[in-house]
Amino acid sequence: MSGSALACWIEDSTLSGNTATGGSGDGGAIDVGSTNVPVTIRRSTLSGNTAADSGGAIYFCGGGSLTVEDSTLSGNIANSPTGIDGGGAVYFFGTPTNF
Repeated sequence: MSGSALACWIEDSTLSGNTATGGSGDGGAIDVGSTNVPVTIRRSTLSGNTAADSGGAIYFCGGGSLTVEDSTLSGNIANSPTGIDGGGAVYFFGTPTNF
């Protein structure tokens, strides 16, 4: 789509009890990888999510930006088998983040 910009907004939402298993097993609730998309999360709760690898609640790797405002991230689990990655609530690799 020429001339259009993509963005992801999550507002006034609850993402709870989600599990990422197959494939990479990243991002129990949200997996943003290798894209140049800004992601904004506002007034939301991400709780009790589990990733088999990295980012219990949010896995963010690549371009774009991640902004989390007035939100609660609790009880999220990342079961990184190597112990290198992880990020119980957030695994982040990319542009500076606003929390």
